[in-house]
Amino acid sequence: MGNEANGSVTGVAVGASANGSTAGAAVGFAANGSDYGAAVGRDANGSTEGAAVGHWAYGDNYGTAMGYASDGYFSGVAVGRQANGMNTNVAIGAYATAGGGTERIAIGLNVANDMDYTARIRGTLCLDGAASETIYWRSTFGYGDWNAKAFTIDHPLDPANKVLRHFCLEGPQVWNVYAGNAQLVNGQAVVELPEYYSALNLVG
Repeated sequence: MGNEANGSVTGVAVGASANGSTAGAAVGFAANGSDYGAAVGRDANGSTEGAAVGHWAYGDNYGTAMGYASDGYFSGVAVGRQANGMNTNVAIGAYATAGGGTERIAIGLNVANDMDYTARIRGTLCLDGAASETIYWRSTFGYGDWNAKAFTIDHPLDPANKVLRHFCLEGPQVWNVYAGNAQLVNGQAVVELPEYYSALNLVG
């Protein structure tokens, strides 16, 4: 529908020069959603199983782009004005940039990530695991300006009614540390650990 619109081969095209051929969908002037893609907006391109929403949004070749001049080309994701997550990367936020490498993530206004296989986030990061959930990370996790790393788990002796909160102690070894005082009696001292210690530190 529209001057020179092309919706052939089970496609849909609405707008002058829109191309939704071969099971695609295109809405807007010169929008291109051909080959199983979808494009909404002037000059938006979501062809070849991509999706693009916005003026000059570019999400073709399995990518996703939403926002003015956003670029999620080739399996990338871009959300926000001029966000760039092309080539398997993810960019969320106006002017966020993760394109140019491999599996990069950039989240936030004007954030740029230039390191492969990493995420860069602007603002405060909140990891909120419910009492029955656990947050996992590699032993090399952590870089820069963390105030505290903590997690909450079910109490091993009363999981229905209580939780345990643990905070991380920095060091080269994996330890559970419980501080207290002991008094020598006849050259011996007995250290009383919390009642849940054995249940929390089962082997296997």
